[in-house]
Amino acid sequence: MKFTSRLLCGIAFSTIMISAVMAGEGKVVSSITTAGYTYVEVNQNGKNVWIAANQIKVKPGNQIRFGEGSMMTNFHSNSLNRTFPAVLFVNDAAVTAEK
Repeated sequence: MKFTSRLLCGIAFSTIMISAVMAGEGKVVSSITTAGYTYVEVNQNGKNVWIAANQIKVKPGNQIRFGEGSMMTNFHSNSLNRTFPAVLFVNDAAVTAEK
């Protein structure tokens, strides 16, 4: 994936690529924006998952739709100094309904 390849350049990480994951949608729980990217915690049917996309403005309570992506486990973000148990790196994401 073009986005994932670009994102991974220059970022130290210890991950395993699992597989392509289908597109989805859910409610924004929280978000963290870094230089060029936004990590969004999304609630899908009672389960919270993290996605990463090019910068997007989101607020808790927004509905979001996102494209297919690659799931990575134990992803360490140097810019956040944080390791995510799992993050879905997606090609696109958009708010479909604001709170």
